[in-house]
Amino acid sequence: MRFIEATTRVGIIYNASLSNSGNISMNGTSNQCLCTMLFSSNGTILSFNYNSTSQKCTFFTNYSSTITYQMQVDPTSTFYFLQLPSSNSSSLATTTVTASTLKTTITEALSTVVTSSIATTTVTVSTMKTATTEALSTAVTSSLATTTVTASTMKTITTEALSTAVTSSIAATTVAASTIKTTTTEALSTAVTSTLAITTVTASTMKTTTAHALTTAVTSTHQTYVTTGKSTIVTSIFWAFNNDYKDVYNVYNGATTNGATFSSSVGITGYGSALSVPRTSSAYVSVFSPTLSLVNQSFTVAAWVYPTSTMYANDFPILVQCVTGADEKCFQALLRYGVPLLTFYYDDCNGVANFTANKWAHVAFVYDLSAKQQRIYVNGYLNSTHNSSGPYTGLGTSGLFIGGTTELNMYYDGLIDELSVDTRVKSASEILDIATLVLYYSFDSSTLTTDSGPNRINGTSVNAASALSGRVNSAISFQGNSSYFQANGLVLFGTSDLPYSFSLWINPGSVTNGILLFAWKNASWCLPVLGFTSAGHLYTTSKTSHNSTLLNSSSIIPTNVWTHVAHTYAPSTGIRLYINGTLSASSSAFNFSSTSSPISIALANCVNTTLCSCSTVPISMTPYNGLIDEFRFYSRALSATDVSSLANP
Repeated sequence: MRFIEATTRVGIIYNASLSNSGNISMNGTSNQCLCTMLFSSNGTILSFNYNSTSQKCTFFTNYSSTITYQMQVDPTSTFYFLQLPSSNSSSLATTTVTASTLKTTITEALSTVVTSSIATTTVTVSTMKTATTEALSTAVTSSLATTTVTASTMKTITTEALSTAVTSSIAATTVAASTIKTTTTEALSTAVTSTLAITTVTASTMKTTTAHALTTAVTSTHQTYVTTGKSTIVTSIFWAFNNDYKDVYNVYNGATTNGATFSSSVGITGYGSALSVPRTSSAYVSVFSPTLSLVNQSFTVAAWVYPTSTMYANDFPILVQCVTGADEKCFQALLRYGVPLLTFYYDDCNGVANFTANKWAHVAFVYDLSAKQQRIYVNGYLNSTHNSSGPYTGLGTSGLFIGGTTELNMYYDGLIDELSVDTRVKSASEILDIATLVLYYSFDSSTLTTDSGPNRINGTSVNAASALSGRVNSAISFQGNSSYFQANGLVLFGTSDLPYSFSLWINPGSVTNGILLFAWKNASWCLPVLGFTSAGHLYTTSKTSHNSTLLNSSSIIPTNVWTHVAHTYAPSTGIRLYINGTLSASSSAFNFSSTSSPISIALANCVNTTLCSCSTVPISMTPYNGLIDEFRFYSRALSATDVSSLANP
């Protein structure tokens, strides 16, 4: 659970997983208003005091110290709450009641009461509608003919009256119509007859308005499977394996056994290292203090793997949790004969992809408790699903084992990097980004260098400045001959024939020459990926084994205007150049020829004289002057739909 303070958003509880007991409660100040919304994992609004028809929040008024909310079950939901101004300052406080005002007020009041008060009780629309319609009719016709009823009075009294009626009757039975009728009649009769005579509110108007209001209020609530709930904290663990076995949050730290160590070469992120687990020495890493229970809950396990030997007839465990002496109570995420496997011991999800030795690949194992489903993702894409008989049922006190386990006598052979465990279901889009979003520089941070993507590959800014007028929030500004931005460690970009994509927004001060994106390994291998020609066209390039493949934009790029540019590559389709989400040019299929990993890239400059002279493509190697925003690099070929989404933020 965490709270985020903001001007209008008081707080958020992420992943509010509910159980059959407990509650979420928050302290408040008298005469304040509280608006709440619960979103499920797929974005559906699960209403509390939220009217989905009018898309407005209803009000709690005059509450004292604590309000308890009842929530609909969703294992990965998000709970928002918002503190609103005092009701004393509301424009409704002295408004003469009209039919429309009454409808809104009573809808809000009843929506609040019914939504937040029914634990195991059914209140049908017809019962509520009939009882309250009759009550209001009696109340109004017995009062003065010409009456003013202020909105605040109606709202407060109706809310309190119905709250008393409903909450006093919810032991385990249906709320009696007579209880609601009597309470509401008395409350509204008092409210109406005690006010001044200015506006006529007839019984027929009240009856019709309230009937509509109650229908809206009751039918917009969730009456099936409502239970009180409590927030459940989601555990997140991340082992970067940058020369230590620690969780980056310094909680679930590991210890090596039998020589598990670190690779001499860089890991998948291009810096630090990766965990090296030699099979011949039965090496592994264990995590015992504290223990993490994966029993009876959802989880996601994700990692980059680089097996270094043949996997035929061998199990390569990535993460295992077992009960000593009870193999039937084991959870395993592994490669079996080169194919990913998620198993709760003979309750298995078998992947269909074959992993290759000496090649990096990303794998994610997901268990969805609510759906009772196991899923496997390979390189960001769903590879296999299995409807399991139930969750993992081991012991929560068992340790975690990375790369091997003596209990099952199985050991990995190769490298493991960027291993994460989360006790929630990660969405398909989250997993796709983890596996393929190599870099993402939003340039919103004051340092300009922060990588907002999953790999944390922070860059270096040289003589560049922050510009407040970005395409999305802030941007980076390049002025002069020595201004540039650099990022190192692109391992996958240094692998031949792998797909890749770049996406960025540009706002050039000039389009007659200038390099936008430059890549290099050393003086003998460089690639001016994107830049301007002297005529103002954009050129984009890629490499084959013999020469460069060139594309130029069909139109001249305007100055001092934001333009979205995307370059995608796949062996089967070649290069595609998109301008503002529209395909501008494309090549035939070819095989991309890279060099050894990792690769470095620079924005707005080719960095030094030696590198600037390593290519003869038509792109001008002079520095770019202007703004750049929202730079992304992917290890996949973006689709036309992907590009369109990026071009229309």
